[in-house]
Amino acid sequence: MKAKFFLVLAAVALLFTACKKDEEQPQDNNNSNQEQTLENNTLIYDGVTYQLQSEAILESEGTYLSYFARSGETVDFQGHIDGLNKTFDLTKAQDFMFDLYMFINQTPISLCFYDANSINGQIGDTQYSEESIFSEGTFTNTYNDSGVTCELNGTLKNGKKMAYKVFVPESEIQRPPHK
Repeated sequence: MKAKFFLVLAAVALLFTACKKDEEQPQDNNNSNQEQTLENNTLIYDGVTYQLQSEAILESEGTYLSYFARSGETVDFQGHIDGLNKTFDLTKAQDFMFDLYMFINQTPISLCFYDANSINGQIGDTQYSEESIFSEGTFTNTYNDSGVTCELNGTLKNGKKMAYKVFVPESEIQRPPHK
């Protein structure tokens, strides 16, 4: 009887060990497929990584953020957002102002919305009226004691993936005098 009990106990222990390994395997595969976290001041566009020099201006008594980034003569862009600490879907117009103007290898890319009813943009020679240039993606800006971070991750309607992370330390954020 004791032998049967130990045999059943060993079988149950083996079963739990086997199940645990099966559960761990998919997690490991998922980790290898997850997108990597971007380093500060980095742009990835169509599989090419660019290191950025970035700056930010906080205007209108701290409610309007302008940020700028460049990588030599290859990348130049600026973005503006009315408000801080926002995350939103790049495929839909928003109820606040956001715009992005870029040149990557002399290709213009832009997205503008000024309210929930106005959205337009451009990728190269293709104009988008009343629709986003993104088929999927999000934008997040974060302002805290360490500085301002602007992160974008999405897929453009031309199928190219774009991700950037602009970070400007608190001590380097420009603040023009307010009237």
